[in-house]
Amino acid sequence: MANAVWTEGNAKLLKTSGGEYRVLGFGLPADVDFTMNGERMNTCPAALACRGVCYAKQGTYRFKNVVAARHHNLSLSQRSDFADLIIADLANKVVKSRKCRKPYNVVRLHDAGDFYSQSYLDAWAKVAAAYPAVIFYAYTKSVHLDM
Repeated sequence: MANAVWTEGNAKLLKTSGGEYRVLGFGLPADVDFTMNGERMNTCPAALACRGVCYAKQGTYRFKNVVAARHHNLSLSQRSDFADLIIADLANKVVKSRKCRKPYNVVRLHDAGDFYSQSYLDAWAKVAAAYPAVIFYAYTKSVHLDM
């Protein structure tokens, strides 16, 4: 089974919540063109002016391991079983188990990248429905999709 590459933590939420929120992040590469099912797509389909000054195209986002992780997640996201993979991947992270004394209770989508298609958004809706006690959030410009 393929696992996603997650980031851990969010300094702003940690500071304001008094440690109540434990955050996992799922990111994609920013503003990358790719083909899915014969259709040309972009990981930031609604980006306009921000393309030229994108924070996720500079700094630590350019490290080889970060780039590889984001592309790995993009490849996973294109699979027809993506939602099921993520649901299984999150099982040991958001549910109390011997492996995790204090589970993650927040999932942030896309510190880079965005909802690039309706099917991708729908997959995340399925994942969120599987974990009703977990907060899922994303900042998005993909308002053209059926949220």
